[in-house]
Amino acid sequence: MEMGKGSVWDTLGSYIKAANPVAFECPGMEEDFCLQVIVQRVVRGLSARVEFPVYTWDFARGLKKLQVDELTGCQFIDNDLSIPAPQGDPVLRMMTIIQDLAALKGRSGLFIFLDGAQFLNGDTSAAHLLYRQIKILSSRFKMSGSASQDDLADDGHVRRFIFMGQGIKIHESLSQLMPVVSLPDLTEKEIWEEIQLQGFVYSGHPDYPGYQVPEGDDVRLKLVRNAQGLTRGQIELCMARAAMDYETLDERTAGLFYQSKLQNLERLGLRICPALATEVGGLEIMKHWIQQRIRLFNNPQVKDPLRGFLSVGVPGCGKSLTAMTVGQMLNVPVVLLQADGIFGSLVGQSEQKLREIFRAVESVSPAVLFIDEAEKLFATSETDSVGQRTLGMFLSWMSDRTKPVIVVATANDLSRIPAELLRKGRFDEIFFVDLPNKTERVEIARIHLAKRASALKKAEVSALAESIADITPDYSGAEIAEIIKSASLEAWLRDMPNVVTLELIIEAMALIQPLAKQQPDKVKWMRDQAKLFMPASKQVEVAPERNGRAVPSKI
Repeated sequence: MEMGKGSVWDTLGSYIKAANPVAFECPGMEEDFCLQVIVQRVVRGLSARVEFPVYTWDFARGLKKLQVDELTGCQFIDNDLSIPAPQGDPVLRMMTIIQDLAALKGRSGLFIFLDGAQFLNGDTSAAHLLYRQIKILSSRFKMSGSASQDDLADDGHVRRFIFMGQGIKIHESLSQLMPVVSLPDLTEKEIWEEIQLQGFVYSGHPDYPGYQVPEGDDVRLKLVRNAQGLTRGQIELCMARAAMDYETLDERTAGLFYQSKLQNLERLGLRICPALATEVGGLEIMKHWIQQRIRLFNNPQVKDPLRGFLSVGVPGCGKSLTAMTVGQMLNVPVVLLQADGIFGSLVGQSEQKLREIFRAVESVSPAVLFIDEAEKLFATSETDSVGQRTLGMFLSWMSDRTKPVIVVATANDLSRIPAELLRKGRFDEIFFVDLPNKTERVEIARIHLAKRASALKKAEVSALAESIADITPDYSGAEIAEIIKSASLEAWLRDMPNVVTLELIIEAMALIQPLAKQQPDKVKWMRDQAKLFMPASKQVEVAPERNGRAVPSKI
């Protein structure tokens, strides 16, 4: 961990000197590393006059004195304090130990609660007793002076407290009193140093005589890039596996780093969508725009990075399918974000989860973040404070992110999309996806007939596609696909494999009522909003009726 001016360790030391109880957020696998740095670097700068031992407390080991050895790391030894081990409710146990430590006479020390952070956002009576005790403690220490002053406490000694953990959320009654300091991601320099350190360990091991750290820049860059976003512990595990499986350090280890990051996404409830190379019928304007804009993606010479696009409109018309093909065009992973994986029951849980998601998605960049049915994630109301904060966090991330992540979002219910998300500049473009026109219905039908009616000749497929398009003016692409699928299955039941007929299509249509007929007012309202956005398809106007039938024509 770099220790330049303004580092996280300088910040932590400053808060401790100022007598602030501090919440320190670090990944579980980094706990020992953070404890070592606190002992070796942070504590050393606190006070030159007073001996400043470090103690830890957790539910398993209780109160221990912490010693750090350069070779063996953290050692938790019996403490030299006459403090009995508390019993009972976990929160009350922690409050009791804080009271006992604060009441010590003639002893200085930094006390780190390894199991304390998860109790700083509860709403029980025991939790509020704990908050009051922390407030009293902080007030007492602040009145007595900071660790850098002569009058260190009312008994001439310094006692300071750190609450360490993951996913820390501070109760509002403590939020102004207790700062939260977070361990940042490793820099490229730190990642390479960790790789070299682990490589040195294995290269000197008798079980791996051929293990070497590569010197070439190409392999080094790939290793570092794929390890970005991982913790030291995760890098160490990947390199241990590489030593056992490959007995050397090469590009295969970079693959292990990347797989570890994908596992991080899965733990957060995110899904990596398959890179679709499928043909999408219609939507020519949107597809052309995508093909042109992706040339600018991840180009360091482009000053305005590609933010992404939002497609809104009638359900089942190809929005999600088109979004998932972007990853295949760019040859990057598509990470699916859905509302049901975000919102939690605890206060602050949703915001914390979203922060972790942004961090994890950026770690696998370049990538596509696919937000399907965005209205479920960002729909807000005046009383929905969680939704408003979630939306605010997303908009801030959209504006401030520096990693190459393109956001592709879809929405079916435009009425639930906040106006802030539709403002010009949030996305590079917003498309309206309408029901397919005649030309698009022909193309959609041809694509699905080619999959399920291989026994038909090409001319027969073209003629049947034209006929299907003629009788499905109010059907979405998904509904047309389902009609052809149902007709194909019925053909198999009638011993006509790989054959679809117009008669079977008509039978299938009788069983599927299109959304445009189920909810005509809703579809009309969405179409009325279309003028606000870029059309995804070439516009179609309705020409005067001929023989009682409307004739579509392209503009």
